[in-house]
Amino acid sequence: MTTIRKVCLTVFCFCLMTVANAAGQQCSNVHVANVKSIFAIAPSPVGRNVLFYASAEEAEGELVSGNLFRLRLNGADSSVAKLEAPNASNPSSPVWNLDGSAAYFETDQGIYQLSLAGGLPKLLLKGASAGIAISPDGLLLAFWRVGQGADSLIVYDLSKHSEVRTWKVQDRFDSDKSGWDLAFAPDNYTLYARTYDETSSTPLKRFDLASGKVEIVSPDCYAVAEGKGAVYFIAVSDAAKSLRKIVDATGRSSLVAKDFGYDSLSTGGSPRWVVSRDYRTSETVILDTETDAIKSIGKHESATVLSDGRLLVVSGPDITVGDTSCKTREHAQSLDRRDEMAMAMLPKTQKYAEKMAGAAGANNINISATTNGERVPESNHYTGESIDINKVNGLRVIEAETNPSVAADVRSIQNAANNPSVGVAHENYGPSGLFRDGHQITNPTLQYQHENHIHITIPRNTNDGN
Repeated sequence: MTTIRKVCLTVFCFCLMTVANAAGQQCSNVHVANVKSIFAIAPSPVGRNVLFYASAEEAEGELVSGNLFRLRLNGADSSVAKLEAPNASNPSSPVWNLDGSAAYFETDQGIYQLSLAGGLPKLLLKGASAGIAISPDGLLLAFWRVGQGADSLIVYDLSKHSEVRTWKVQDRFDSDKSGWDLAFAPDNYTLYARTYDETSSTPLKRFDLASGKVEIVSPDCYAVAEGKGAVYFIAVSDAAKSLRKIVDATGRSSLVAKDFGYDSLSTGGSPRWVVSRDYRTSETVILDTETDAIKSIGKHESATVLSDGRLLVVSGPDITVGDTSCKTREHAQSLDRRDEMAMAMLPKTQKYAEKMAGAAGANNINISATTNGERVPESNHYTGESIDINKVNGLRVIEAETNPSVAADVRSIQNAANNPSVGVAHENYGPSGLFRDGHQITNPTLQYQHENHIHITIPRNTNDGN
């Protein structure tokens, strides 16, 4: 962490599609028209169906929204359709039941169920959720309900249509949330989840459905996912990351890989395959959970492994299915650019923070995060252009709920970030509201996640406010 004295900043329907087969290779290239980004991919455990979210905008920043699409892979006869369901903000990947006959996915209005037998997706559970997992036997669904000051972890019985367990977990995290990973153990009755009840770390906890007991497995964790016969997670200690796995029901873990330089874990069409990605560089690897072998597949915006072992990678609106020899469409330059920008807080970010704090009349602000820690995949923290502020004039931002003086100071900071003479922040999220390029947006879940800090991304126009 660094101290800057100038202002006393302490930085601690169907859509059009084309399909091409590469000569001499078992490669298929699918172009999805009218979208710019594809994310949260979920291949079916049986057959050739793939669900994914896509957006007409580039995936960038703390809020990424899109609609659900279904891809049916059948060589040159592959097809892709946009499903009739509400929009989703920062969704987790959909989950499938055992035989691939049904899937469950998140939207801003609730969790929906899709039956491959036909018909439109149906609303299963009303209300926005964060994170979703299904038990190995396909009978239980787990998800988070995010609320102000506390989050609820819910396990739902799909056959009885009732809640099995609910745990309320306090929200004390002083920075942006980086994901709501959930993973069932092979026994179907043990659930592993990252929580945000510490100010600067995200513990991995073991939730026992039978007893309701909760235990800490790792004091700081970046990701957790189901593998074949085990649960895998990324443990963090003094900024060093390692890949570990839990095999037995006691929650004891063993080391898989030391110095593991990746941020995410996502299960493919088969739990044998787990994909991991470095959000800063987009370097991606595949873990074979039968052998714990790790293989690099290069830089990709998103990737997964189909149930038959074929690789699926994404580049902008283009999907390529095959193996590592298949050529993707040209989006690699932007990934290289991001790799170059994976650095500490940029001088222009520091300059903007000083100017914003001065315009707000703040004696000091405490910056709890710049490029440190884990973020959502497309966060501007990774490029050094975002900061999180957890204190203004020595008092915590969360106190704005009860302290009028703190509320006024927070409001002044956010007003300054919307002031053209300072430079209108690209992202300005905090207790006083959510603003993108000066325009107010509404997203209850994102608002709850920014009641205890202010997230600022510097103006997109680099000359703005200089």
